[in-house]
Amino acid sequence: MRRNIIPTILLVTIVVILGACKPSMNAIKQGCIGAAIVGIRLDIERLEGYLELPELDNRDKVEEALSKLKIDLQAYPVDENSRLCSPGTN
Repeated sequence: MRRNIIPTILLVTIVVILGACKPSMNAIKQGCIGAAIVGIRLDIERLEGYLELPELDNRDKVEEALSKLKIDLQAYPVDENSRLCSPGTN
């Protein structure tokens, strides 16, 4: 009986440590939302750079894409406390 106690304690300790190291789903979700926001902002900056070009042939398409991106960005409001919120919440 004593021989089983040490491996059991060791196994329980390992399981607890591994469980404590697992990132929470909320943290993963917030990271994904943050990545989406960064991606949209980078696309907005890129398209705004195109609009500064004097000889842009497809200016209407770029402006349309830019307005869609700005609408998409509004789906991710920023909370002052956590810096990020879920899409669609105000």
